[in-house]
Amino acid sequence: MSEVRIDRLTKWFDSGGVRAVDDLSLSLAEGQLVVLLGPSGCGKTTLLRCVAGLETPDSGTIEIGGAVMFGRGGRTQVPTHKRGIGMVFQNYALWPHMTVEQNVAYPLRVRGTGRQERSRQAREALALVECEALTDRIPSAISGGQQQRVALARALVARPGLMLFDEPLSNLDYRLRAQLRRQLRDLHRSLGFTGLYVTHDQTEAMQLGTVVAVLKDGKVEQLADPASLFSRPASAYVARFLGIGNRLELVRDADGGWVVGGGDARIALPAAGELPGTRFDLYLRSADVSLVVPGSGPEDPDVARVPGVVTDVVYSGDSSDWVVQVGDARIVASARTRTWPFGPDDRVDVVFRHSTALLYTHDDEGRLVESYGVRPSLVSSP
Repeated sequence: MSEVRIDRLTKWFDSGGVRAVDDLSLSLAEGQLVVLLGPSGCGKTTLLRCVAGLETPDSGTIEIGGAVMFGRGGRTQVPTHKRGIGMVFQNYALWPHMTVEQNVAYPLRVRGTGRQERSRQAREALALVECEALTDRIPSAISGGQQQRVALARALVARPGLMLFDEPLSNLDYRLRAQLRRQLRDLHRSLGFTGLYVTHDQTEAMQLGTVVAVLKDGKVEQLADPASLFSRPASAYVARFLGIGNRLELVRDADGGWVVGGGDARIALPAAGELPGTRFDLYLRSADVSLVVPGSGPEDPDVARVPGVVTDVVYSGDSSDWVVQVGDARIVASARTRTWPFGPDDRVDVVFRHSTALLYTHDDEGRLVESYGVRPSLVSSP
């Protein structure tokens, strides 16, 4: 296992036209599995390739296990095969002419390990991923899921100080992805390896990562454990990327109340206190939104409601999405199919608990407002 320290790393592409990694700093403690999460183009794969030695940064420092792999003004650049890393790629990258056992044993062969010892360790690694029965087959004779397990065994067999994963499950179907996520999570818990994992899949990030780093334009937008990331996305960008798609623009009036932008509907929220500005964006998860008959139900001081009109119902088997027009905004409420009897053109009240709402500043940064109370503050990004 190895600690990793990335300090002020920068990588330019297109002769300085695109800054793929922008003065980025990140540390991995020994035994942590840090997931780099973000959309295409945010810099996550470039960062991983810099750590692996497959890309040369323009500036900054990379240390693995206390040893400088890149730094000192670019004078130090340790080649990939000497960095003590294991890598699992999206496309498996297995040698087609070698058997499964030979593929897994290849890193040991490069090290000069004897044949019998290579075979023993390769079989042990294959047993870890439940592929010990495949030793004599060639990659083309096994399934995609089995090939990815073999690739994982090959990366683990030499017990590297650092494991790097470049979207390893993205080519698999949904069932296999879920199965391998569980297996990889179990392997990390049992082996305790230090790892850096790239994905654009928020479910994968939440299930696998001990820490998740959300990247935006080559920088770390938020660094947090999965539970904290889920409950307190530090910016509207992070909230949207985590699938929190319901947004209401709110305007704070002179009396301290709230009006929904694009209409005159008022919404009851806790006292706002000394918040910066008068315009904010309220984000809600679709699963936290409920629909009721207008004006129905008892008044609850912990529940907000706003009127709307159902425009569509999207059926998805066990669950359905009710699309509701609220002022200029469109709200989606998700629940089990047949939870609500509403259809297109029905008037409803959209209701939600205050504790499920996320309030952000209405500007380019879109920072999270920590509380509606008397002493509000903004959550700062690491």
